[in-house]
Amino acid sequence: MDKKMSLAHYYRYLWEKPGLIVVIGEAAEIYNGWMAYNARYSISESDADGTTLLGRLMAGAGLAAVSLADRESWGWSLALPDSPLGLFCAVEPEGMVCGCVLESEPEKHVGVVQRQKTKAPFTQSHITLKDGDPVKAVETYFEEAEQSLFRIAVSESGRGALVRPLPQGDLSVIDGLSDEELIERCYQLADNEEAKLMEEVLLFYECRCNDEKILNMITSLPDKDRHALWKDTNTLDISCPRCGRGFSVTRKQ
Repeated sequence: MDKKMSLAHYYRYLWEKPGLIVVIGEAAEIYNGWMAYNARYSISESDADGTTLLGRLMAGAGLAAVSLADRESWGWSLALPDSPLGLFCAVEPEGMVCGCVLESEPEKHVGVVQRQKTKAPFTQSHITLKDGDPVKAVETYFEEAEQSLFRIAVSESGRGALVRPLPQGDLSVIDGLSDEELIERCYQLADNEEAKLMEEVLLFYECRCNDEKILNMITSLPDKDRHALWKDTNTLDISCPRCGRGFSVTRKQ
């Protein structure tokens, strides 16, 4: 791993008495890695709204991924309500996070969440988005797809907290807390050693795309689709659908 890579430290705790899993983490270093990645590959940044929303999704998706004892591949695709913006975010088992802002239809308000454990088929769930906050979409996923009570909050700076109950766990200990109060309470648990540290996970921004993967994506298309893609040109300019990085592929390749 590159020593200069921006690493975000996330922590999963067991709050034993009420039977709760608690995750805390600061997404600022994910954001820093994201900006550095975009600069490295000359990826055009979205407008301020898109940047803020994708940052919140990466923070929320990171908290959700760390809340599980077993690492999985996650893919979040959101069409935000009453907005021309859509979002994609992936979190991989090794801690890699990537994402991009997409165009969407304002009347849509759905999310698609794909998960896959190592050597297992992926699962796909559809959720109905209640508002335009991507962090709340993460909460909605667990409520609808997992039928699980859940609290998650992320500050403007990316400081976040997540609380989810174990079987027979009691969420009433955080009843009535605002998002800001929830974050503070979860960090107090860690600082005061009221909860048992289970795992530290490092998250970082990067994407697996490269020239070979993009070329394989094109050559694996059916002949009809490949011919339609190329038409009369000798060079294709393609963006990675996961991070927005641009690639040029020649017909000779």
